[in-house]
Amino acid sequence: MAKTVHSSVDWADLEKGRLYVRDMPLERMVREHDFIDALYHTWLHKKPSPQQKRMLNAVLVCFAGGWSIIPPVTFAARLAATTKAPIAQCIAAAYCASGPSHTSAIEGVMAIYRDVELKDMESFVHSRLEKGGQIPGFGHPVVARDPRPVVMRKLCDELGMVGPAVRKFDVIESTLNGKKGIYGNVDGINGAILNDLGFVEPSYGPALFLLGRSLSITAHILEEYKNKPFEALKLVYPGFHQIDYGYDVSEGDGK
Repeated sequence: MAKTVHSSVDWADLEKGRLYVRDMPLERMVREHDFIDALYHTWLHKKPSPQQKRMLNAVLVCFAGGWSIIPPVTFAARLAATTKAPIAQCIAAAYCASGPSHTSAIEGVMAIYRDVELKDMESFVHSRLEKGGQIPGFGHPVVARDPRPVVMRKLCDELGMVGPAVRKFDVIESTLNGKKGIYGNVDGINGAILNDLGFVEPSYGPALFLLGRSLSITAHILEEYKNKPFEALKLVYPGFHQIDYGYDVSEGDGK
């Protein structure tokens, strides 16, 4: 039997019973790191500054929730929970409802921040619009202006965290607002912030979005568990009601 199990991310010394993340013993991480420190260490193998920690914490809180059942990931979780599926399956259902139009738009805009220079951004936006394209991370399907970018952009100023990608966000928003009356959404601003924080690979975006949103997803699942089976159907079909047979027929109903 092997005495160690290695990967570049973490490894285990089975003989000595020691666990490591990157090059750091896990027991040291537990004593010296909070979750944001651990995230930076595990993903980027570096220690964040106090301003970076504050900013990333704000990004995760910003992603946490606030839209009731409107987000597909939340609604999918509640539909799974109304069948009394185990919580792991409900969370998996939520994650499976993530796609390019929801939670993953941040990946597209982070690719733009990575690949397009600041000096070329305005012409890039005009070219994309002339070709009938869109810029992910800008505009919102249910509100005229997403309130979250306003708060996050001010926080960038307050913490002195206005980097190149946030400046690119400003150019895109200004251009789109002048042409179409469109403002940035949470993907647009948080994707820029994440890029400036060192999370340049676009795939980090959806991962961090879902990490933050898991707070409200879990809360919705636990709330739905308190209801009778199929009660979540009333969220989309107010007239829904179950026939009262005088006993519970919700288990093994054949549907």
